[in-house]
Amino acid sequence: MSNGAAVQIEKPDGENIAIFRTDGAVDLFYDNSKKFSTATDGISVFGNLGLGDADMIACGQSSDLRIFHSGSNSLIETSTSSAGDLYVISQGTNHGSYSFKQIATFTLGLQTEKLELL
Repeated sequence: MSNGAAVQIEKPDGENIAIFRTDGAVDLFYDNSKKFSTATDGISVFGNLGLGDADMIACGQSSDLRIFHSGSNSLIETSTSSAGDLYVISQGTNHGSYSFKQIATFTLGLQTEKLELL
């Protein structure tokens, strides 16, 4: 159905399937629950984003930052030597805990003088 401002696809009972706005956003639904939406600044995903083994989330103009599961290991990596360092930053009062298995070299920079090793 179209009202001139949008094309809306819905089930006979009125349940939304998709809404395509003229020169604007797109909304996709599953069982009348919005799952994907576009906007001028990007996209929004509602719910889980499922990726298969070796599928990745790539960020940066040259895919400099990649997050993926190889099938055996989970990886967050910078993929080029020009990508710079990888920082994990917590802005809250609880600065989190990090667990690493088999680390050859690990440098920890602290903005406070407190470091607890467990």
